[in-house]
Amino acid sequence: MKRSLPARLLTLTLLGVFGGWATQVALPLAQAQPAPMLTSVSWGSLSASQKAALQPLAERWSAMSPEHQRKWLAVSSNYKQLSPPEQARLHERMLDWAKMSKAERMQARRNYGNAKGELSADERKAKWDAFKSLDDDEREALAREGNPTRIRSTAPAVQPQPLNVKLPAQKPQR
Repeated sequence: MKRSLPARLLTLTLLGVFGGWATQVALPLAQAQPAPMLTSVSWGSLSASQKAALQPLAERWSAMSPEHQRKWLAVSSNYKQLSPPEQARLHERMLDWAKMSKAERMQARRNYGNAKGELSADERKAKWDAFKSLDDDEREALAREGNPTRIRSTAPAVQPQPLNVKLPAQKPQR
């Protein structure tokens, strides 16, 4: 139980890394003590408000582990208190996060941890606003120069080669 609270807070923080609503969501979660869920929760058993909050995950819900479902249910608990723009942002980030591979999520956590320790909240917001003002080409260039260790495959693609094996002639079947 102690491990799941930091994980939930991390998820919430990552979803709202550049929005002020993360603290609105995270503080009540830190005080809440949900009952442990050992089995998967079916989409049909969710309340209408939970379904509305978790709508971007509807197609993936049944494939999620019970632990991930529990984390997303915790995220959805304060959805009604968010303003409509914050709800839309939550849905957008929820979908982005769910689409990430495990490695991408780990990298996002590392990036967030690095940024959190280096900059104040105001500095992070200013940098985020500056980033949002960039056009797509500038963002791509920034991503390339900021991630020089990205691994690119240098191995040539394997091309299928015809087999030079003669098969014995088959006798016609009667």
